Amino acid sequence: MDISVIIPTFNEQDEIGRLIASLQQQSGLQLEILVVDGGSSDATVEISKSYRANVLISPSKGRGAQMNYAAKFARSRLLLFLHADSYLESSVQLETAVKFYLASPDASSSAGHFAINFLSPTTKSSSNKPAYFYYEEKTYLNRPETINGDQALLIDREFFYHLGGHDESMPFLEDQRISKKIFAQGRWILLPGKLGTSTRRFEREGFSRRMVLSALIMGLDHISYQEFFVFAPQIYRDENHSCGLKNQYFCLLILKLMYKRGIIRSFKDWLQIGSYVFSNAWQMGLFLDVILYFLCNKIRIHPLKKPNTFFYNGLDHLYLILHRLPLISFVMELAVTLIVFILFLSYTLVLSVHDQIVVSDNVIKE
Repeated sequence: MDISVIIPTFNEQDEIGRLIASLQQQSGLQLEILVVDGGSSDATVEISKSYRANVLISPSKGRGAQMNYAAKFARSRLLLFLHADSYLESSVQLETAVKFYLASPDASSSAGHFAINFLSPTTKSSSNKPAYFYYEEKTYLNRPETINGDQALLIDREFFYHLGGHDESMPFLEDQRISKKIFAQGRWILLPGKLGTSTRRFEREGFSRRMVLSALIMGLDHISYQEFFVFAPQIYRDENHSCGLKNQYFCLLILKLMYKRGIIRSFKDWLQIGSYVFSNAWQMGLFLDVILYFLCNKIRIHPLKKPNTFFYNGLDHLYLILHRLPLISFVMELAVTLIVFILFLSYTLVLSVHDQIVVSDNVIKE
């Protein structure tokens, strides 16, 4: 069996060597390793070449564009897209995953992904451990809003091109776009084994702020709020992420766009977001199950080997029941919309005041 592994990079000198080394340790497969760089200013390209990977320089920057460019040069029928900060847990992981994938009766119209395991020396002792564990648990689910690029993408070349490849319209969200296409035109397969991935973005940008920004992006992408995605990438690039994300700038951008759209259109937008949040009530249920798991194991009254699915299944079934009752469903969506909007305004205000205080304190100290 042979497989083409495609790794998009941009300033990944601290991660790329470890990933290529773990790929070269894989047995039972003939691997073609394609590192496609988007204009790194560090030693990413040199390190990749030192590991004898095939290095391509993409004419366009952005993960989607880079991966599409590399796919043109891939020789194998099977394509595996990996992020540079990924890590394989064993030397037979890919062989086992590929065999499992090919054994599926509809492999030619399916895509595979791994569950993930966050790799960080601070994760196990972090106060955010339940949240990290929650994100890991989500990756076991083959349902919308649970699959992203960190989990890898194993796909037949013909199916990949049938889907139109990765979206190149933005420098991000290409994983969410192709995930939706796979749900619509094929199916996802959970591959055996877990894929290690870095927590560096959470740690560098601030866990809670990264989590909130991701939620905002997913909600706005769901309602196709394109104006936000025109300006948001520039705001992100202009920030100093080592000091944490300044989410108030993204929130203020949303408020500015709301003002331009007008009251009626903005109300409809928020109603769609409320409906989206309501339909994802199962995520809150899963998080409550994870919290219950940690509490039970901490107080040792009734230790659990793994989280139960009481709240997850309960809220999922409750949504399905209410969804069949149009009037009640609308009232619930309206209530959720109001709550989400109030939380959004409060969050924007608190962040703006807090960061202004921090800036003032720093000026006084200087």
